[in-house]
Amino acid sequence: LYGLHGHCHPVVWSQRAETFDDKLAGVLHEIDDLLAAGHLVSIVGSSAGASMALHVYEARKKRITGVTLICGEIGDGANISEEYFEKNPAFKTSMERLPKTLSRLSPEDRQRVMSVRPIYDEIVPIADTQLDGARMTTALSLLHAPTIGLMLTVGFYVPGRFLRQQVRQQH
Repeated sequence: LYGLHGHCHPVVWSQRAETFDDKLAGVLHEIDDLLAAGHLVSIVGSSAGASMALHVYEARKKRITGVTLICGEIGDGANISEEYFEKNPAFKTSMERLPKTLSRLSPEDRQRVMSVRPIYDEIVPIADTQLDGARMTTALSLLHAPTIGLMLTVGFYVPGRFLRQQVRQQH
């Protein structure tokens, strides 16, 4: 619809058989395959997947055209319970490594990131969706899951337009 073709690579945080590094390698492998086939690649990460999206972006930032984070948990993780981390150990690793990853994103790199948040999110505090230097956008919606659903479907024109703009600027 927006001249973009989607590929979904689920990161199942609770799957204990895979470490964070295994999960990251899987996403990078799929991206490398798409790049090798001549595709331009952008990343969309929602909720806990936003941290993975940023790790992937940092690893391939010279080849990734843009990143959209939807209700993304990219803050310090202080609001996340230890029980949640125990159930999702790879996510805990992702959050622990995120400050170092973010420190390797230049101001120019951050301009290729859009973070979308709802008016109110009961799961991820609004402050934890903020990334200095990124384009910040508020969806006209409430709550975590409905906003993710909205922005991945009928509301995708907002991130879609941003990602297409990133492609035009770089190519």
